[in-house]
Amino acid sequence: MKERFLLAGGIFFVSIFFAPVHAQALFEDTELYRPQSGFREEYRPTVHAHIAPSLPVGYLADIFPFGAGANLAFTLRLPWKFLQFSEYLDWSAGATAGYYFFMSEVDDSSLLLQLIPFTADVRLVFRIPPLAVKNFFPYISTGTGASYTVGSREEHLTGITLTGTSIDYTYLIGGGFSYDIPEIPAMEYVFNLQYLLAAERELGHFLNISLGVAYEL
Repeated sequence: MKERFLLAGGIFFVSIFFAPVHAQALFEDTELYRPQSGFREEYRPTVHAHIAPSLPVGYLADIFPFGAGANLAFTLRLPWKFLQFSEYLDWSAGATAGYYFFMSEVDDSSLLLQLIPFTADVRLVFRIPPLAVKNFFPYISTGTGASYTVGSREEHLTGITLTGTSIDYTYLIGGGFSYDIPEIPAMEYVFNLQYLLAAERELGHFLNISLGVAYEL
């Protein structure tokens, strides 16, 4: 099972970074390159797809040294103009759904922890020099929501599997940068470093390092 997860993650990783090449060939003469207007120009609806290696922090790190997952997000630009230099600041808000899994072997048992967070997020992109360099734009983000957590333990000797589930408050904060792809204005690469807290009976802390692409609809 672990090998299948790693293979699927590798295929996804390769596909998202070669997606712009195929998109350029397929959509060069379509609306992807046409000037935007109306709602799309004002709010810039965007979808995001990321893979995300995850590092548990605290007591969970003693059980699960490493994990992996992915997340999908949808965002809308917020056309706020109340701040000085607002033309250099891009606000956006949206929703994110993720999936993370952690596997380990402890005391003749196989442990599996699955975390499925759903959050509402806000992001602020800085486009003011010297923070923004050429096509690189740093940003910070935060969000809150809930996570569905599934923990299971399979005893090797008896073959018995014990499973527990919970729904937990979730908070996240992070930052990173995006790189606008000059050949495809609607696409950008994204790197994100995120701290996620899932409030269980004992707090679960996770450091997620995600790589992916964003596509403006």
